[in-house]
Amino acid sequence: MQSESEREIRISALEKRVRQFAERVEALNGRKPITVPVATLAPEPFRLLKTMQIVVEPMAQNYVATFFDADIGICGPTAEEAVDNVKALIVDIFEDLERDENENRLGPGPETQLKILREFIARRP
Repeated sequence: MQSESEREIRISALEKRVRQFAERVEALNGRKPITVPVATLAPEPFRLLKTMQIVVEPMAQNYVATFFDADIGICGPTAEEAVDNVKALIVDIFEDLERDENENRLGPGPETQLKILREFIARRP
């Protein structure tokens, strides 16, 4: 038989776990931003040099996925689609910036953005 103090300790531990689960459910329901580590751009012809941290936030009826390092963001109807969309946009922007650099058409902002993307992305050999 449990003593009163043992029951109080057990109840306290259970209450703490319930609060933790409630916080996780709230985050999963899209009320809080989450960070998604992206380690691949497959099947694209690029490899990641380091993991990208994509922040996904609920907004109205959509989710916005943002790669803040390079100031790139886009939305999608689900968190997963928003992440897929931002990965595709990152690749498109990287290719466009490389092309514009080869044609000497980059201004200071895009030049900085390309420099940041090159810290994360490289073409596969």
